[in-house]
Amino acid sequence: MLTLVFLLLASAIFFLWYKNPNRFPTTAILWTNRPEFAAYAELFNASQELYQIEVVYKNEPAREIEEGKIDTNMQELVPDLVAGAYLNNEKTIQRFSSLASLFATEKRNAERRTNLPLLDRSLFYQDLLSRGENSVGQQILLPVSFDLPALAFLKSSRSGNQQFSLNLESIQEESAAYNVIKDGRFNRMGFSPRWDPEVLYEKTALFQTNFTEAEKTGQVTWNQEALDQAIAFIREWITTVNQGLELEQQFIDTFLYDPPIKLLSDGRILFTYSTLQNFFHLAPEKRSALDFRWMAKNDLIPVNDDILFIGIPNAAVARPAAGAFLLWFFQSDTQKKLLESSQFKRMRTFGIADGFSSLSSINEEIIPQYFPSLVGHIPPENYLSFPLPLPSRWNAMRKDVIIPWLLEKASADDPDQIPDLSERLETWYRQKPLQ
Repeated sequence: MLTLVFLLLASAIFFLWYKNPNRFPTTAILWTNRPEFAAYAELFNASQELYQIEVVYKNEPAREIEEGKIDTNMQELVPDLVAGAYLNNEKTIQRFSSLASLFATEKRNAERRTNLPLLDRSLFYQDLLSRGENSVGQQILLPVSFDLPALAFLKSSRSGNQQFSLNLESIQEESAAYNVIKDGRFNRMGFSPRWDPEVLYEKTALFQTNFTEAEKTGQVTWNQEALDQAIAFIREWITTVNQGLELEQQFIDTFLYDPPIKLLSDGRILFTYSTLQNFFHLAPEKRSALDFRWMAKNDLIPVNDDILFIGIPNAAVARPAAGAFLLWFFQSDTQKKLLESSQFKRMRTFGIADGFSSLSSINEEIIPQYFPSLVGHIPPENYLSFPLPLPSRWNAMRKDVIIPWLLEKASADDPDQIPDLSERLETWYRQKPLQ
């Protein structure tokens, strides 16, 4: 079937080759920082004889594209595909071409210009697919995969509550019930948002703070009321559930030098923060005693910011090869083969490109066959809250400013003495101006 696909693709562009056989190179260059694509390219190259994909590692593909680091003088090969996170912000997405021609429509099917297996929009998570559209609704990028926040725990430590997610209130209640104080100190503690700074950020996502790119500036904006509510919730947790900063810090200093899995095994803590990706990166023998639930609020699970997208840059030369790879990659049969190959080669990766696939049927029907722990854990589409577009420098903003600021606000005796987040970010913008 796949061989037929590429023969049809070849015939569709044959007349262009006939006029100028050198017009379309048959090898497409793919920039990415995701090692899985080397294996995917190898499978694509072996599946047909018309095209080849060559993978080039770029540490921050979004920054490379946004800052115009494509060398059009050919001192470096121009990318024909780029796969990475944070490609869908306003400035970066302008550097990519429309992918509308890859999708089936009634008009396109009626015209019968080719018999190519065009992509079916209905197979994607719809909100996720829309995150790859530009400001006028053109499909510019395709989502590849995404990650979710979770809490891991010992299977033997909890009973009941077989839901696939845990709402904040449930986490708080179970943590409070688990807490034990001996001789004025915590001997065990259910959970604290301060144990892992990433949890502080996840709490803001759960409250729908909605960090997103500010229009035309490359900076960020957010819902201040939601941010205030998230910080108040974190501080209230510390004060009421864990009885104050002093006792909580004593527990951290006394016990949290051990790895989280050991703390769980020893019964010292009830929950530890994880992600879908990190949970399935654990060795099977460690994972076998564990279970997990997605973190949620009002039955909404905030998808992690680093959604993986792929697209064809405006400067691409080998467009037919790039388009052929995308048509191949987003077929359900292909993704089944990718999962099968990853398992056969014992690759240390999860799912599709280390996350849930953007094709919902792959997550619901295929991935649990390879990862049985996911049976009963696949959230329906309406439970997922996908992040808004973020600047290409978002990772640095989170690490350098936002997470340290959240930790200060959570830990301060008087949080009102901490400067506003906007002030901290303004200082960072001045120190690291856009190039």
